[in-house]
Amino acid sequence: MLNCPKCKKTSLIMQSNIFSCSNCGFKIGRTILKKNITPDMINELYSNGRTRLIQGFVSKKGKPFEASLVLEGDKVVFSFPGEKKDSQTTKIRIHSSSPGLSNIKITGKVQYDTLVDFGLVSSRMAECLGVIAAAKYLKHHNVSGNVNISANNREFVQYVLRETVPRKKEMQNTIIYLWNILEEFEWDISY
Repeated sequence: MLNCPKCKKTSLIMQSNIFSCSNCGFKIGRTILKKNITPDMINELYSNGRTRLIQGFVSKKGKPFEASLVLEGDKVVFSFPGEKKDSQTTKIRIHSSSPGLSNIKITGKVQYDTLVDFGLVSSRMAECLGVIAAAKYLKHHNVSGNVNISANNREFVQYVLRETVPRKKEMQNTIIYLWNILEEFEWDISY
């Protein structure tokens, strides 16, 4: 059984020339540039958002090359050895439209978009809890490296950057907890 690397909810259907997902519409060819795509490669995309370095691709000009396959949004793209791409950075966008609610959107190595209701908390706290949830989601999916966080609440960003100190002890403790979770990443945050 091959799970869909994009939505992670259903199994892929193996057709004559493609693997496809009936839930989200994800598709990947069973052969890409003369290289057969194996179930192991699909499982790597599901688990890591990318495959190991694969040899045996042949360009349209007939030249062999090696590359990793990387899930980027709705499609699978090549990542070449030594190539630094912006897709290597995972982006977290946190937006609190009202107290207690936090929109969480993750793009890059993994894709995720949700709205979480954290209950009766301030927008600052909702955004902080949203970043914590997003970081834990990334850890669960074995994503590491660069993380770019964009938040909507200026005070929250100032707390995280240590520009100001929260007045309430609960917020201080939650910010400290956030810093501990983010230690595994190279991260930055902006308003």
